[in-house]
Amino acid sequence: MRASGFLVSAASVVLLSTLSTLGAEPVDAERLIVEAVTKAGEEPSKQVQALARLAWPDTPLAPQLCARARAEIVAYGERAISPLRVAFGKVKPSDQEDLVRAYIEAFRQMSARIPPDYLPGLEAMVWYGVEGAKRVAIPEIARFRYRGAILTIMDAAAEIPALLPLAAEALGRIGDDRARFFLEKILNEGKPESAEPAAMALAQIGGRALLPLKAGLSAEGRSVRLAAARALLPVARVEDLSALFEYLEAHPDDDPATVQALRQAVIMLDKQRQAQEAAAASSSAPEEKTP
Repeated sequence: MRASGFLVSAASVVLLSTLSTLGAEPVDAERLIVEAVTKAGEEPSKQVQALARLAWPDTPLAPQLCARARAEIVAYGERAISPLRVAFGKVKPSDQEDLVRAYIEAFRQMSARIPPDYLPGLEAMVWYGVEGAKRVAIPEIARFRYRGAILTIMDAAAEIPALLPLAAEALGRIGDDRARFFLEKILNEGKPESAEPAAMALAQIGGRALLPLKAGLSAEGRSVRLAAARALLPVARVEDLSALFEYLEAHPDDDPATVQALRQAVIMLDKQRQAQEAAAASSSAPEEKTP
């Protein structure tokens, strides 16, 4: 069904609302969808815009009509991406989350490429959307490791603290070093629900992002120390041995399972250190001359 577009008249809206309210015969959603697409013209973007006005209307329409229009939008696949990005700025805040879901579903109808508008559109939805819309868009951005949205994700989490764990997880997955100062701040605040994801994200990023974790091992707050220790465990290196030794000496009574895991990691890393030193000594030893 790819005929042409749509402009719902005020009379149609009133009629549909009346039918729903008075419990009259069910709305013929299929016919109304065909009419909407036909009136919109041949251009797919205008057809999607017309369908969007039915899927997420300003005034109540029959639920089956909204659902049918939404399903038709998703079927447009790539051709729905740009018009849905435009429609996002026009729908009611209560409809934003569902529109983001439809946006992602339409993208997943495709098999070949990422439309140029797709990831910037998700970023705009994080920037301007309500909390529910942000919660849907952020993991999709992280899935593609879209570095362009780093600052937008951090701003969203700063604006809505409930998003901090989700934002930290996304930043870790994206893996951009620019996020390390933001994640360090979250870690050092010590809130259990966000300190752990922030620490794990720092470990994922690696490199200089490991420095806040090493510093966190000597933090006054137990929750910060444990978050840092657990995040360091799978990525600890020989050069981290001194920090791990100091933690174990200073806080042997922290969480028993974490302390035990760190002790085992220290033993393994110390063996690696000894092997490296032995190899270095062997390679630097002068060769004996044959008489």
